[in-house]
Amino acid sequence: MKRLKTAILAAGLTLAAGACAAEQQCWVGAKYDDHSQWNIACSQTYGSGSQILSTKGYANILFGPATWDQCKAWADKNMAQG
Repeated sequence: MKRLKTAILAAGLTLAAGACAAEQQCWVGAKYDDHSQWNIACSQTYGSGSQILSTKGYANILFGPATWDQCKAWADKNMAQG
């Protein structure tokens, strides 16, 4: 089953999902070779969410930019289904 990995990646740290502010842009990314491994990242001081995803190996951007809630809803609909 594909699992939701709701983490915000920044500077090598995983922060709580609630850390996204309403004005932050978020993206959903997956690994090119395994779409069951995916993540959501929001823009931080360290770069845009898409850049953060890419540096962590989730370079296949599937959705975004959007709000955290929109990314989470999109992922729930399109990625979390087993």
